[in-house]
Amino acid sequence: MKYSCCHFAPATHPYARVSADVTHPRWERRAVVPPVDGGGWPKIAKHFKATACLQQPCLPKRWLNRRIRTDFNYNKWHIMTLGSGSSDGTMEDGVARWHRNTAIRTVIDVGASNGMWSRMALKYWPEAAFFLIEAQANPHEPALRTFQSEYPNVHYVIAAASDQPGTVFFQASDPFGGVASHSAFNSNNIQVPATTVDAEVKLRGLEGPFLLKLDTHGFEVPIFEGAVQTLRHTNLLVVEVYNFKLIDGCLRFHEMCAYLENLGFRCLDICDIMRRRDHAFWQCDLFFAPVSRPELQANYYDVPAM
Repeated sequence: MKYSCCHFAPATHPYARVSADVTHPRWERRAVVPPVDGGGWPKIAKHFKATACLQQPCLPKRWLNRRIRTDFNYNKWHIMTLGSGSSDGTMEDGVARWHRNTAIRTVIDVGASNGMWSRMALKYWPEAAFFLIEAQANPHEPALRTFQSEYPNVHYVIAAASDQPGTVFFQASDPFGGVASHSAFNSNNIQVPATTVDAEVKLRGLEGPFLLKLDTHGFEVPIFEGAVQTLRHTNLLVVEVYNFKLIDGCLRFHEMCAYLENLGFRCLDICDIMRRRDHAFWQCDLFFAPVSRPELQANYYDVPAM
């Protein structure tokens, strides 16, 4: 069964603009949406992609093909975005596209939260080693421990990835949207252990070629600076990027493209585009590959299908 990827927000949330009351019998039977207390729209979207959206059957194809942009009301919750009708814009669509021609021996998931991304990627690289790095033991370690116990090729560490081992500050107000920094935050500030990707690769004997995934809300540059050796043996990067400066030092999406091109990577694909309530582009996930990859050598549109 095909699944839809929709974003949810409570009806009382300021971003839940009610413009239509539409229900669908299949949706009403299947939708089970847990509550979320407070937080911003990116947090809500992330949370429900993990806990609800991927459990829901698609709405009828004719609805999606009309490029529905209307909010749907379901028992105090609103589907904020149904997408454009395209079936290739989700993270899993991107992973499915590129796993066939990308040799990966180790997947390193930085900002792993409860392991949901790695669980998805494991379906496509079942023989790879998976190493998850997550700063927030509360609430994510129980889920990570369970994930590790289920698969012998999955391991994790509770620490923030950074440019050097030690400790970093962490803004811990949001279990799915926290961010590390070398400077203390004004609120919800904690200190957490810090490690580097290179240190973990060496300590654990992880072998390339690597897939390195970052969901780190503006702290990407220090993480890459702590992954210099690993990047030399990396075949695929998956990076959440932003159109706004989330924190000091955060690179916007176009700056990230330039930064990684200087390190020998070019953008290969895009998925999970997210817009704010005012329709401004907020964030997306970009796939990067070494500049030598064959798909990046053709400077014209009409290429053979893969």
